[in-house]
Amino acid sequence: MAATTAAGYGPAEPDAPYAGSCSVDPPDIEELLRLNPRPLANCQWTATVANDGGTMAGGKGVGLMAAAGSGLARARAIVKPSVATVEDRHHYKRNSSYSEDTAGVIDGCASGLWNRWWTDVKPSTFRGGERAAVREARRCLKCAHAPCQLSCPTSIDVKSFITSIANQNYYGAAKTILSDNPVGLSCGMVCPTSELCAGSCNLAGTDGGPINIGGLQQFCLEMFMDMAVPPSTVSSDSDDDDDEEREDGPPLKARGQSRLAPIAVIGAGPAGLTCATYLNRLGYRRVTVYESGAYAGGLSASEIPEYRLPWRAVRWEIEQMVEHGRGGVRLEYGRRLYSSTAGDGRPGDMTLKNLIEGPDGAQAVFVAVGLPEPQLPADLFRDVDVSGNTAAAQSLGVYTSKWLLRQASGYSKRLPDGRGGCGSGCNGSNGNGGCGASKSVTVPLPPDFRGKTVLVLGAGDTAMDCATVALRCGARRVRVVFRRGTPDVRAVPEELEGAMRERCELVPHSQPVRFLFRKVPGDGTDRIRGVQFRRTDVDDVEPQLDDEDHSADDLFVLRADCVVSAFGSRLPKELAEALAPYARVDKRTGRVCVDAQTGRCEWWTDDDDRVANDKQERRTPPPVWCGGDASCAKGSTADPSQTTVESANDGKTAAYHIHQYLQELYGYSIQNHQSSVSRPMLPGFRTAIDDVDLSVRMCGLRFMNPFGLASAPPTTSAAMIRRAFRAGWAFAVTKTFGLDKDLVTNVSPRIIGLGGHGVGGGSTANGIGPGSIGAGDPDVAKNAFLNIELISEKTAAYWLRSIRELKRDFPQHILIASIMCAYIESDWTQLTELACDAGADALELNLSCPHGMGESGMGLACGQDPVLVENISRWVKRVAVRPAGDGKTATPVPVFVKITPNVTDVVAVARAAVRLGGADGVTAVNTVSALGPLDVAANNGRPWPGVGKNTADTPRTTYGGMSGTAVRPIGLRAVSALSRALGPDVAAGGDGGPPVQIMATGGVDSAAATLQYLYCGAKVVQVCSAIQNQDFTVVQDYITGLKALLYTNSEGNNKRREKQSRPTTALVKDSIDLSDDYDIVSTTAVIADQSGSKSMFGPYLRNKRCEQASGAATDMLNTIQGTKSNGVDRTPEPETTVSVPEETNDDQVPVPMATPVELVVGRALKAVGAYKSLDSRAQVVALVNEDSCINCGKCYMTCNDSGYQAITMDPKSHIVHVQPDSCTGCTLCLTVCPIPGCISMVEKTVPHVINRGLGRRQLVSTYTCPNDGEYID
Repeated sequence: MAATTAAGYGPAEPDAPYAGSCSVDPPDIEELLRLNPRPLANCQWTATVANDGGTMAGGKGVGLMAAAGSGLARARAIVKPSVATVEDRHHYKRNSSYSEDTAGVIDGCASGLWNRWWTDVKPSTFRGGERAAVREARRCLKCAHAPCQLSCPTSIDVKSFITSIANQNYYGAAKTILSDNPVGLSCGMVCPTSELCAGSCNLAGTDGGPINIGGLQQFCLEMFMDMAVPPSTVSSDSDDDDDEEREDGPPLKARGQSRLAPIAVIGAGPAGLTCATYLNRLGYRRVTVYESGAYAGGLSASEIPEYRLPWRAVRWEIEQMVEHGRGGVRLEYGRRLYSSTAGDGRPGDMTLKNLIEGPDGAQAVFVAVGLPEPQLPADLFRDVDVSGNTAAAQSLGVYTSKWLLRQASGYSKRLPDGRGGCGSGCNGSNGNGGCGASKSVTVPLPPDFRGKTVLVLGAGDTAMDCATVALRCGARRVRVVFRRGTPDVRAVPEELEGAMRERCELVPHSQPVRFLFRKVPGDGTDRIRGVQFRRTDVDDVEPQLDDEDHSADDLFVLRADCVVSAFGSRLPKELAEALAPYARVDKRTGRVCVDAQTGRCEWWTDDDDRVANDKQERRTPPPVWCGGDASCAKGSTADPSQTTVESANDGKTAAYHIHQYLQELYGYSIQNHQSSVSRPMLPGFRTAIDDVDLSVRMCGLRFMNPFGLASAPPTTSAAMIRRAFRAGWAFAVTKTFGLDKDLVTNVSPRIIGLGGHGVGGGSTANGIGPGSIGAGDPDVAKNAFLNIELISEKTAAYWLRSIRELKRDFPQHILIASIMCAYIESDWTQLTELACDAGADALELNLSCPHGMGESGMGLACGQDPVLVENISRWVKRVAVRPAGDGKTATPVPVFVKITPNVTDVVAVARAAVRLGGADGVTAVNTVSALGPLDVAANNGRPWPGVGKNTADTPRTTYGGMSGTAVRPIGLRAVSALSRALGPDVAAGGDGGPPVQIMATGGVDSAAATLQYLYCGAKVVQVCSAIQNQDFTVVQDYITGLKALLYTNSEGNNKRREKQSRPTTALVKDSIDLSDDYDIVSTTAVIADQSGSKSMFGPYLRNKRCEQASGAATDMLNTIQGTKSNGVDRTPEPETTVSVPEETNDDQVPVPMATPVELVVGRALKAVGAYKSLDSRAQVVALVNEDSCINCGKCYMTCNDSGYQAITMDPKSHIVHVQPDSCTGCTLCLTVCPIPGCISMVEKTVPHVINRGLGRRQLVSTYTCPNDGEYID
């Protein structure tokens, strides 16, 4: 055997230290690979050749076929007894319910839901966190004239906020929502979206189903809440029009002395909070909100349970109005609107009459008192004392929905027990139930339903809430009993499905007749033992037959330990009298009559409805508006507001009409004289983020923001550019045009999407369409486009006239003319002079079109040769001046050369243009030359796009230009290389000259992508593919997103930046552990450590749930039995995100303003350099967060077959573990992991050993383990 060479190459000697095989895994690696996918035993791939020299496929070539038993094309069947499969299925089961796993663990509670107050059970909540929300948002079609927006009671621009979420611009999404709905977080959590926006979603008719709009709304507002950015003041000190006004709308603020008009809002529920918020935004400085209870929020706080709507969300919305309400809103607690002493013995302290007619009386009032009392059928409750204190009825086991939900919500949200409030007139919230008084108050205790059977009477949303609350109070069984059939259940699908999912029983066609009681042995008190029902048979055709033909056999009894009535709510008589004479209560509905369009009330009258209506028409309506549950609009088709979002819209509508009324009262008109049709508008949501300046100067031009249209299909016509300017784009580059002698005619088809996953055939009716590739792309937004479109088909005269018109109408916008000629100096000179004379702000020389034009000696034919680029730049720059009249000096017009990435070195081309040819800057980069897909099922490789008739000959194609996010890495590379090479920093590779001015293009589809280009040295960006995926309005998302990024990344905002992402612990492992309050996530990690394994399936999941259930039950029992204080001051409150500016004093350094665009240009260039400048001593290894791991093994497989076999996987628990000594920090595992944040790269603290092969291992010096690089035998 030949000896090994001195350099160490060649075959090894027989007595070499390494005697193993290089191509066979050693035993320890074989053990590690035990779970790695592999073919079945004794299987291999073979190439079988037919005897005639061809293959078994007919002699058309040599192909591979799977031998019998191959794991890839299995030809053998596996035999496994069913008993083994059952065992495995139970072991790995993940979809068991919490009730199944914990049933019987808690004394008398078969449901297993005992005290799960902090658990968000809504299916709409994104338990996968940011990953799941962004993926859902990117599934949205962003439809034209979106039905979802038209179906939203508050008119939220659903399409826009979902677009922002898809681009991870959570501030932009929150701003869109809060502008139209100040209580959008509550609405996102409890809205019946199946009946509203999601019910109109165009995707409802597809396999994927409608978009989870409510979940997306909740997600982005929670993200914004964690950012802790307070609302900012909208100045109203001037009567002049402000920037927020629109040509087609009225002034958006109060003027003059009208700002000091006293306004009263009665009720601090969703309607009242919304009305007060908009009045505050309009500039009214004396808005007082009167709340009868000890906390604000209305039903959102008092009757919607914590697991559906957490107090943290409600409290944040209150803080947005009050604590950061710019001083214009005062919130007073304990103020009751009652005509006399109420049934509970508490006196009312005001009526509507004395509120308006008293000293300094309110000039406008909005009533949002809700329906505070339960509706109780007299015949059913004849044996139950419901007057005064509710304790007597509850001692019998009889509850109303009001009593039960207030106790349950009060306990779960730790709200004050007393309803009187502090009475101090405070206008703040310090965590004590929304009241500013810092006193300790007790919270109500929930009913103890352990082991009991509970009947809920009713079939509405409230009844379903009562049913699920009863389960959480320990009920053994809950039955929802109602008169009509199951198809007639009034509850929305979300509520009904939630109750069914938690194993509540539905008992239809049952009319309650009377309660049955029994004597309790020992004390002789009465206790309910059941309810007698009469079986009903509802006839929709002939309702009068419902009660006919009944007999004694129709009566039956359902045993019950407790009964909850959910028959609706009503206005108390005393409250209705307190509204007189400024508001009339309808005798039929028991609600306040209001105008359906304005929400304005009618005068009180004792006449019948017909006479009352006649009198109302002859009188000016009172200055009183009403909304929410208490209101009922006039008209046969009008329904009362029944949801949180409808109540919020009532407050929104009332705020606008109160504003209109007060402005007219003070002699102002809100009708815009510029528009014959006034569209009602209100001020939107603002923060300091909106004040960030996005303007940037380049080559003497001022860009309002860095976003512009590229010379591409979005600038096909001047009218399109006009619409883009109105949408918010700061500049536009015209579609490339040339001289008339170079006019072109485009072919069709010519623009296609790339990125499909299909491989099949399929064609259009005329036979020239695409196969599944491209057409079968499941992504809504295409990652890449390929086009073979040429320059503009319009003449130069058209574009020159268009430039003049656009600059006349949009003088603040930048308009750049894109021009192209052959390598002829006279042509370039003529076209340049024409464009400059027309008024173009700058010129872009298209020397990079990668298809078609190069065949005519233009575009890429010129842009690949630095000499040609230099000469063309010099020709154009010589004559690129804008003539000035009256003897003034001509103004130079900046010239940008659009360079191509289809060259070896873009720096050489840019240097020729800028340093040698005198161009002012470059546009980097144009599209990448590529070939479209080929149809593999057509048996002829038909191309797409294919041009030509469907004949025997295959349609032809050509190489086109690829654009979109797929080319962004190429664009970033080009921009950073140009900035480094053509800049003043010689040490970093620059040429010592002034910084090159760059307009970046290529895959800009979000604010984050824009900021990346700015970091690489560009000053503005051009957009095309993102508009092709959507429309011109995407720029608003880019603007708010970039402002938010600059604001949160600025100095002094580190705390806010850290709160933009959530902890990923346990987000995907067990839905019952996902708390709406992320600051008090349950002790999952502690329990997991006690249980040994952190796997969340089968027996591991069951054990952890049982431990959690036992601990929760003990805590609640201690509270009920009095061994644990239930005072608010002793109850751990969720850590609230207080959205207030930090206090400063004279000694503190003020927080600097947000970083402008100019200061971030080139920020990342210092981090880009040569490979040998990278520090090999800073080694990292992968660290798996077992709390977030879903045990899929993706990291394990990629490390085995594409890495270094450094990850092990347990065959039973599927726990993966990274071996630090074998991990080389390649980051493949992190890249393929489906759970964000599950794998992180941390500093390597063990010696870094490199396997050099042939048994040789070398120690490499790192910061934590320095050494001299010796070899280890």
